[in-house]
Amino acid sequence: MEPVEPTLEPLDPVKLTPAVTPKTVETVKAKAPVEPPKKPKPPKKTKKPKKPKKVKKPKPVKKTKPKPKGGAESAVRGQADGSANATATRSSKAGNRSSRAGNAAVSNYPGKVMRKIQRTRKERAPARGKAVVGFRVSASGAASSVRIVRSSGSAAVDRIALRHVRRASPFPKPPPGAQRSFTVTITAKR
Repeated sequence: MEPVEPTLEPLDPVKLTPAVTPKTVETVKAKAPVEPPKKPKPPKKTKKPKKPKKVKKPKPVKKTKPKPKGGAESAVRGQADGSANATATRSSKAGNRSSRAGNAAVSNYPGKVMRKIQRTRKERAPARGKAVVGFRVSASGAASSVRIVRSSGSAAVDRIALRHVRRASPFPKPPPGAQRSFTVTITAKR
């Protein structure tokens, strides 16, 4: 094969024309510049100090005091200085405090029992399941009448649940008037 040589052909010359210059120039008078309509400025916001929200205080419950019986009523009325009345008021307030403290011990006792059961180390179970155990706490704090209320379906899990409650015993001594019968769900995991 032979190499092909490019052939050069002359191109048509481009005709150049001189730029056209306008002979007459018209002068235009400038009008006043058109300004865009002004937007109204937003009113200045003054920061008002926030008023703290008023916390509603619960109204104190007025307790009716038992009326003194017999001659005690006339004796209290006969005191001119009122010192005996003030002493009686102070002693009744002290009595209310002690009864409230007793109520706290009574209401906290079930939590103490459950906490003691939860903190007792759990045994390993050969099966999985939940057993509900019922028991009573004696005056000394010992667990008594430990029984299965609802079985897990596995005798081994039921035995482990009973042992768990017995090992948690003794519980704290119950305060007078506290709940003494409990049920607890023991969950066994493999």
